[in-house]
Amino acid sequence: MTNKSANHKQSEQALWQAFKGDQSMLARDQLIQHYDELAKIVASQCYAKRIDNNVEFSDYKQLGLIGLIEAIDRFDPSRGIAFNTFASHRIRGSILNGLGKLTEQRSQQAYQHKYMKDRIDALKIETETSENNTIQSFSDVAAQTINLALTSLLDAYAHHTSTQQQPSACVYQSKYMMEMSDKIQSVLEDLSEQEQTVIKSHYYQHMDFSDIANQLNVSRSRVSHLHQAALEKIRRELQFQSGLDEDM
Repeated sequence: MTNKSANHKQSEQALWQAFKGDQSMLARDQLIQHYDELAKIVASQCYAKRIDNNVEFSDYKQLGLIGLIEAIDRFDPSRGIAFNTFASHRIRGSILNGLGKLTEQRSQQAYQHKYMKDRIDALKIETETSENNTIQSFSDVAAQTINLALTSLLDAYAHHTSTQQQPSACVYQSKYMMEMSDKIQSVLEDLSEQEQTVIKSHYYQHMDFSDIANQLNVSRSRVSHLHQAALEKIRRELQFQSGLDEDM
C-alpha cells in the first residue's frame, strides 16, 4: 500500500470514528460527500438495466443518495465488513424500492387524470348539446359546477360506504357524512337501473366510462349522458331535501 493509499484509508477511518464515536454531523456530511461517487456508480448500473424510460436518471441518483445516507447511518465499522459492499446493497435496494413507489404514484396520477377527464368530458357533452348549442345561462353553468362538485361528494360517500370509516376525526364532519350518506343512498335507489350501474361502477369499482360502456353494451357518450342525468337527479333531490331553491 502506497503512502497516498494509507493516508486515504486513515482519513476514512478518522471520519468514521468522528461520526460513530463522537456523533459528529460534520463527519457524517463528509462521509456522504466522500462516497457520493459510489451512489452514482450504482445508480448508473441500475439505470443501464432499466426496462423503460419513464424515470429519469436524476431520480435514480436521488434514490441512490438516499440509500447511501441510510447505509452510512447504519454501518458499523467494527464488524469488519467493507463499506462499499454494505452500501452497494443498500443503495441498490433503495433505488429499486423507490422506483416501485414512483411507478405506482405515476400510475395512480395517470388513472386519476383519466378518471376526472371522464367526468369533465361528460359536462362538456352536456354543454354542447344543450340549448341548441347556444350560450348557456348562468343557472345552467352553476348547475354543472355543482354537478362536478357532487362527484367529489360521491367519491367520499363511496369510500365511506366501502370502508365503514369516518372520513375525518372531526365529530361535526363525521355527523355530516353520516347524514349525507343516508340521503345519497335514498337518492341512488330512485335512479334508473342503468344510471345506478354507471354511478356504482364508476365510484365504487373505479371503472372508467369506456369499461362501463362495454359492460352495458352502449356507447361511451351514452355512459356520459347517463352519468350526467344521474348527477342532475342527485343534485335536485339533495336540494329538495335541504329545502333549497330548485333553481339553484
